[in-house]
Amino acid sequence: MKYWKDFFEQFNTQHGEFVNSISKNFPGLTMSEFKVCCLLRAGYTNPQIAEMTYSTLRAIETTRYRLRKKLPINAKENLSVFLMRL
Repeated sequence: MKYWKDFFEQFNTQHGEFVNSISKNFPGLTMSEFKVCCLLRAGYTNPQIAEMTYSTLRAIETTRYRLRKKLPINAKENLSVFLMRL
């Protein structure tokens, strides 16, 4: 748990108020979805995210699918690009 606390503090330093913004604007996100959003915004690939979160690649793909359903994103828009704009 400390790893993620440190990660979010460092991430917030590098990416402005993204963590606070996404938490405030999308309070229904699970912790897993929240982590994937941050890691995508930081530029990590699905395999890298799977390794960092001790998940399978399929689990990350499923999380991305669920994020697309929860976030106001166009069907043709890239999820990572959408997160970069937040």
